[in-house]
Amino acid sequence: MIKIEDVKLEETAEHKELSALVDGSRVWFRFPKWASIGLRAEIFLPVAIAEAMVRAEDVVVEDQRAISAKLLAALPEVVNVFCSWNGDDNHKIQVHATSEATAHPSESVICCFSGGIDSSLSFSQHQAEITDLLVVMGFDLADAGAQWQQLTGRIQKFANKHGKRVITVETNIRKVIESRNLSWEASYGCVLASIGIALAPRTFIIPSGFSYPDLFAYGSHPLLDPLWSTESTTVLHDGLGFSRTQKTECLVAHQALLDDLQVCWDHINKNCGRCSKCVRTSLALHLLGATSVSLPAYPGTESLSILKPGSLAGVPFTEDLIRLAKRTGHLDVARILIRYRDRFLFKYHLIESVRALLGNRGRWLSHRFAKKGWHALRTKIKSGNATLD
Repeated sequence: MIKIEDVKLEETAEHKELSALVDGSRVWFRFPKWASIGLRAEIFLPVAIAEAMVRAEDVVVEDQRAISAKLLAALPEVVNVFCSWNGDDNHKIQVHATSEATAHPSESVICCFSGGIDSSLSFSQHQAEITDLLVVMGFDLADAGAQWQQLTGRIQKFANKHGKRVITVETNIRKVIESRNLSWEASYGCVLASIGIALAPRTFIIPSGFSYPDLFAYGSHPLLDPLWSTESTTVLHDGLGFSRTQKTECLVAHQALLDDLQVCWDHINKNCGRCSKCVRTSLALHLLGATSVSLPAYPGTESLSILKPGSLAGVPFTEDLIRLAKRTGHLDVARILIRYRDRFLFKYHLIESVRALLGNRGRWLSHRFAKKGWHALRTKIKSGNATLD
């Protein structure tokens, strides 16, 4: 059995800390002191379920700590989704817990927010109803220390401009998940949702990273996120009707949001203009005839090589830019990106054909010589890691 036990809620001068022992590991979350947090166990379920599915053991919530009756009824489907995505590593398990309907919700609406294209689009679509922006340690480059202070300071400055509150959450859950050699990529959406329901808003918004035509198995997904809803809180996986360039185009009507964009892979408080996310965003703005004071201008076609797809997950972003380049008459850009996409797909399908011909030995040789870190994980989402290795 994977046990969730010794659930504690402690208050200091700076924060409230909700913690528990999960299979012997102390997992903790620190919330602002003003946040309304109950002594409940839902927030510890993602790591417990991930561990349980690998070991084919059930989860038990001890000490009579109740969880939402609605969520408890939905957890078998959460497990079904993960097992359908990766039945080699995951096993069907059950969660045993006392359940009860959660209290009446507050009228708050919380949106996960990083300042990137996805969360900025969700903010623009729901700005009138959003009361709070959530930022969680471990979901960006920032960890404890100066970078975390820079990140939270930037988002607080943004929130002040728009009359919103910021909820900052410090936690060690990513370290616990990765220390157990489990996939953070597979778990992070459930972790976000569980943090959201712990805060018990009326609606909890998780911005989508993909659109309807481009969906694939991933940790934050419209099949998974809403299953974490409780009697008090609706978890919304938001923005599926827009591709990344369509989101960017919508933001052109909100120059203040464009000017506050933070998309960089490499920095917390600035955009380098050279990494793939910076170039992808600056290219889209260039094609749309827009600018952002926070992002260096598109440097020209010589920068496009960084947009070569490295996995199947990257192909939709390339195709999205191809469509926008064609629509806006930038055929030189479209031709370059088409070449990058076609080369990747040719190599990918060639390697997959060789793997199929060689069977298990082909997969073993591929993993042995590629030595990708995700190959060694005890569980993973396979389709999200489909690369040329």
